[in-house]
Amino acid sequence: MIGRAMNFARWQVAKRVGRQLPVVLMYHRVADLTLDHYHLAVSPARFEQQIAALVKVRRVVPLEQLLDAPEDGEALAAITFDDGYRDVVTNALPVLERHACPATLFLSTAMVGSAREFWWDELVRIVFETTLTQEVELDVLRSGRKWRIGPATRRADRARVVEELSGVLRYLPVQSRANAIARMAAACGIDLAMRDSHAIVTADEVRALDGTLLSIGAHSQHHVSLRHCDAATQVREINGSRDDCEKLTGRVPKTFAYPFGDYDPRVVERVREAGFAAAVTVDRRLLRPDGDPLMLPRIEVRDWSVQDLMRRLP
Repeated sequence: MIGRAMNFARWQVAKRVGRQLPVVLMYHRVADLTLDHYHLAVSPARFEQQIAALVKVRRVVPLEQLLDAPEDGEALAAITFDDGYRDVVTNALPVLERHACPATLFLSTAMVGSAREFWWDELVRIVFETTLTQEVELDVLRSGRKWRIGPATRRADRARVVEELSGVLRYLPVQSRANAIARMAAACGIDLAMRDSHAIVTADEVRALDGTLLSIGAHSQHHVSLRHCDAATQVREINGSRDDCEKLTGRVPKTFAYPFGDYDPRVVERVREAGFAAAVTVDRRLLRPDGDPLMLPRIEVRDWSVQDLMRRLP
């Protein structure tokens, strides 16, 4: 407690004299994608530029060390990746190693080694890649509102359909969501076999990260909105992902990322009870050393130029 108070005092002084505040950067993917509807990907070339620029102005440290601010007010940063896409290992890790940057990869552990893609990627594929000869009706819950797409549906309208369907699917139970995706894929004639471009890490790939600069954190098992789950599901998803990570790496993970950034006081307490030392949100606010380490804010990084990234750092 005394150490945290001293850090807060240093934070206040640093702010007054214009020193840079600590920051957590949130990435998802490092890949060149033809269609990136959710803006999750940073190209490999752009990622190299961003990291090269970052290390010139900040010291990159593991996430759990971020609040241990040095007395000299040195500017710190932590790098995180959500979900568990394979391209973080194939494209991002070599860049991190060239620049000696540690980072954390948060795994949705039930998807590790999956033959299917994340549901949001499948949804984009269903709506945008289908080659329909007539209109079809997309019914998520077999009742209530329905969405229609056809050969004449414009791109902008397809994007709207994806956004609206995402808003519904995000809060469904895991099996109900999977059933809805399967029905829509069948209606649109889409094969949901995993594409190499959207592959998720395997268990062997996770184990091979031991000794690298990429450490593993937990991200629930099924990437569910924990704030909208009952207590039993929250405990199962949080503790289950912790235990899965331990089985994969031989180490109990110290860090957690809230799926979709959805959390509330109940969820935070369950993450605390599970033994995590730090947890990250998607909140856009300054990182204060006197704040709860289980509610750390992050800056979501997109395929920005170096100048755009630097402008967004506090």
